[in-house]
Amino acid sequence: MSSREAILANIHKNIPLSTSMELPDTNIPHMSYPNKEEQFSTALSSVGGNAIWLGSERVDDFVARSYKDLSVIVSTATDYSNSTKDTNTTDDPHTLDDVDLAIIKAEFAVAENGAVWVK
Repeated sequence: MSSREAILANIHKNIPLSTSMELPDTNIPHMSYPNKEEQFSTALSSVGGNAIWLGSERVDDFVARSYKDLSVIVSTATDYSNSTKDTNTTDDPHTLDDVDLAIIKAEFAVAENGAVWVK
């Protein structure tokens, strides 16, 4: 028997009979902060990011004011209407190599590594 066959046989032999396992308890104390926005901004800043809280300002107005020198702006956010390039016209990511700013609506973000969850 080859090493590959032995490994696969061991995996097959040890597959649980039931795939329904009890979920772990998630009712545990979590970190909490009195001001989540401030904590998020601080953590994001520590890795080189910058959080902007728009409040009642429209995204279009903020981008027009803050990024007026950029020429190629794309967006997947429905509340931003001034994209200069339509991302829906291509399946080739290389056609987007000239993008200066991308506006993407995320479900949540992780400040410590700059990651966002895009659905």
